[in-house]
Amino acid sequence: MEIGKRLREERLNQGLSLEEVKSETKIQTRYLTAVEENDWSKMPGNFYVRAFIREYAEVLGMDAAMLLEEHKNELPQTSDVSYDYVSTPSRKESRSGNIAFFSFLPKLLVFLLVIGIIFGIWYSYVNFVHPALTENDEQSGSEEGSEIIAPDVDEEESNEEEEATDGDKASEQSEGGNEEQSEEKIQPSLSVEEVDEDAATPLTTVRLTDAESLELEFEIDGETYLWVHGIEDGEVVESFADERVYTSDDSPLTIEASGSNDFVELNIGRASVVNLKISGTEFEYPIDANEEVHQKIHILWEPSES
Repeated sequence: MEIGKRLREERLNQGLSLEEVKSETKIQTRYLTAVEENDWSKMPGNFYVRAFIREYAEVLGMDAAMLLEEHKNELPQTSDVSYDYVSTPSRKESRSGNIAFFSFLPKLLVFLLVIGIIFGIWYSYVNFVHPALTENDEQSGSEEGSEIIAPDVDEEESNEEEEATDGDKASEQSEGGNEEQSEEKIQPSLSVEEVDEDAATPLTTVRLTDAESLELEFEIDGETYLWVHGIEDGEVVESFADERVYTSDDSPLTIEASGSNDFVELNIGRASVVNLKISGTEFEYPIDANEEVHQKIHILWEPSES
């Protein structure tokens, strides 16, 4: 018996309809019908035949691996194309403003320390050394018949205090400006909440904070089936992109997925050929995309208060 007939027979034995299988697998009905009819020409590509059969079998509680092995001669051959997976370090841009400020802080402290030392030397000179020299000069001048006029110390101290006050104000303004600039440079932050490799389709849940909008940018090097859905109360309430096969001709693909949904669900049929940025932050697959090419990503979005 062909693999498609076995799946159909098991589905009917369990009293399930194609719509119920579609609801569980998120695979469109026309592809499920093609699987049951062993009609691989209706598939979006040979790569998806095994993936769709595996999900179909798992919903029915069948051993997908054994089923594929027993009927491997019926399945179309896929070309062995190797894709190099390059792990790109995450950009922790949300801390860049703080790092820049704290790297500048030691220089500011050194500068203030030098100013303080110079002021201390000047103050000691004006109040202790200079009066002593003046007194000696007066005594010497009276002996020689010359007149020595001492500088007005109070006026010089007043001028220096005004200059020091102006300097302190300038430093405070500089520090305030750096803090404002640091706040302006706050960037979206992306963190992994949960990774479920045992799900029918491996699932990663991430949280996006301090982002004014949820923007997805896909760089595709090959072909992949893709959809982006808004989910509320477990139901699809919004579709942000066409459900279809995308190729490198569609790259780069930018999708605006902002909304009041509980979360946004990404279904990537071939993660090994897709590089993803979420609101400008590069996303690293916690699950190896070369081993688990079909992956789902749930994005919990917390918009920035600004």
